[in-house]
Amino acid sequence: MAKVTTRDIKMSGAEFDAFMHAGNDVLSDMDYGYNRETGEYTVPALEWDGWYGKHWSYFVSEEAREARLERYNDDMVKFTLAYRIDKENERKAKIAERKRVHSLKTLGGQFPELRNLLVA
Repeated sequence: MAKVTTRDIKMSGAEFDAFMHAGNDVLSDMDYGYNRETGEYTVPALEWDGWYGKHWSYFVSEEAREARLERYNDDMVKFTLAYRIDKENERKAKIAERKRVHSLKTLGGQFPELRNLLVA
C-alpha cells in the first residue's frame, strides 16, 4: 500500500487552522544552519512556527532531517483524518438530533399510541 501524504489528502484551511490551534508546530522553512567549525551554512535545519514563536531544529545529516519531515507529514495526515472523522460524527449527531426534534413536533411523536393504532 502506498504511503499517504498531505498532498494526497489536501488539507483545507479549517483543518490546517485546527492543526495549529491544537498546539502543533507548523513547518515554515527548510534551510541550512551556520556551522561554527567551517564557517559555512551547511547544517541541515528546519524552521518551525508555533504557539511560542519561531524556532529552529538542527540535524546531523540530511537523512535525519528527512526522517523528521516524514514524521511531521505522518502527524499531519493522522490529525487531518481524525479531524475529518470527528466532523463527520458531529454532522451525523446533528442530523439525528434534527430528526428527533422533528419527530417530537409531529402527532406521532407527541402521541406514540396513535402510531400504534395506525400500524395495527
